[in-house]
Amino acid sequence: ITFERVSSSPTVYLRDNTNDPYVNIMLYPGIVTDGASASAIITATNSIYNSAGALYTHDETTRTVTLWTTHLSTAKENSTSSSRGGDDDSDSNAPTLGKASSGAQLVTNGFEYNGLTVNVGRYHTEFPLIGTNVGDKNTIKMKVYDSAGPAGIKRVEFALGVPDIGLYHEAEAFVEVWMNRDNITVQETVIVDELNLLEDSDVSATVSQTSCSGDAQQCLLVELQYSYREPPAYNTVSIKPVDWDNNAHQFYFNDGIHVDGDSINLPKEITISASHASSTTHAGETLHLVQIDRAEHLWVDQYGYQWKIIGNTVRQITVPEYLVPNDNTYGTLHGPDRNHPEFASSVYAEQQKAQETLAEILGHATIIKPLPENGGT
Repeated sequence: ITFERVSSSPTVYLRDNTNDPYVNIMLYPGIVTDGASASAIITATNSIYNSAGALYTHDETTRTVTLWTTHLSTAKENSTSSSRGGDDDSDSNAPTLGKASSGAQLVTNGFEYNGLTVNVGRYHTEFPLIGTNVGDKNTIKMKVYDSAGPAGIKRVEFALGVPDIGLYHEAEAFVEVWMNRDNITVQETVIVDELNLLEDSDVSATVSQTSCSGDAQQCLLVELQYSYREPPAYNTVSIKPVDWDNNAHQFYFNDGIHVDGDSINLPKEITISASHASSTTHAGETLHLVQIDRAEHLWVDQYGYQWKIIGNTVRQITVPEYLVPNDNTYGTLHGPDRNHPEFASSVYAEQQKAQETLAEILGHATIIKPLPENGGT
């Protein structure tokens, strides 16, 4: 993998040459000199060495790479914008929104969404399904305890559209609130949202100090406001606070948040060749598909037929149907059944279509044995 420097000092960010959004590099002080890049080889032991002998560790499961080296420039805070899913450890010093690793409830009402508060468990917190709408402003409040106090928090990440508990890194969008180390203020708010689910102009964050449980112990209070442009495919949300020692813990909330309303994003559109897909109609044609359901991977072509596209698999899932009377007198959705008096005529009509199609293929050649009339034998 080749990593390139994509920001200037004092903060260093590295990006791999595949531009994979889930591969992030966690850097320790003084990683790379200006303009430098590192060419690395992943070994069978998941250790990575560059030509200068610097050591990297690589975790494919969490899609995180960590680097240690000695030939460095000095940087104030050499860290990437979050190794999503990669630093959820079992460290008892990790910051929490609720319980400590011992089970003690250090924070009460650690999570609040649009006025509904809940005590947060250690990993998963039962949370009733909350409804909101596309375009509505939503407010989240998170109380974070750290053994070093509110100043010990480096960032708080909020993940939306999480497919399931444990799949934090597969969330559809992230909002990261980064803190200044010298004082308890927001350094920047980072939005990671390739699907354009969020209205960027509505995302804002503020921080302050508050009592963790009505006592003298102080927590960091992070208040985040945002709105949706499009409903996520999944309701579960997750929060991950990270301290300056990179101790972190993920907290999951479901049933989560359900978003109603039509997307205000333009629908995705693609073009495919029916000859290169599992198609039952319009073979060989170029088809124009519009996405109609992102969660179910559904698309519709210009003829109204639906398709399902998952990865490289493209399959047509609806086919033409006969028009049937409203009273369904034919008995099936595909025309008269065998017991209907019009069944023979229907068969004859289909045979005529087949004969005409065959004649076109053969260059309008004469069919030696004509079809019997009215579906006879």
